[in-house]
Amino acid sequence: MKDFLKVVDACDDIQVVKNVVNILIDGMKTGMKDTCMFATIKVAYSELVGCHYSEELAELYYRCEGLDSKVWDAAKLAYTQEIQANYPDVPLYDWVILYGRMSQNTKGTDAIVEACKVFLNNKFSPYFDID
Repeated sequence: MKDFLKVVDACDDIQVVKNVVNILIDGMKTGMKDTCMFATIKVAYSELVGCHYSEELAELYYRCEGLDSKVWDAAKLAYTQEIQANYPDVPLYDWVILYGRMSQNTKGTDAIVEACKVFLNNKFSPYFDID
């Protein structure tokens, strides 16, 4: 949350800050369980910096989903070895989230990467199409 709070603090647009506060208040009304908290912070982040995951959001996603740090490491390695050059529009942390999500249903690095590629080739977005 440290990076998130820095971005909020640096924001000069009062309306955006009000929107972020309202998003957080609405999130608290529904209860800030792990997945709800992630969704709330994700929406608030998008108000401030756009629709891509940050490192902080990706870390929060992995904690909420109970994903192992080995999955994180494998995702970053696959990104630099296979994805970065072939999918230049996919930022690192969008990929890390996608890889983590696919690892929940798919076993083996090659199979996970292939599932991720199918997802991307079908024009899905890690930011918009992953809960």
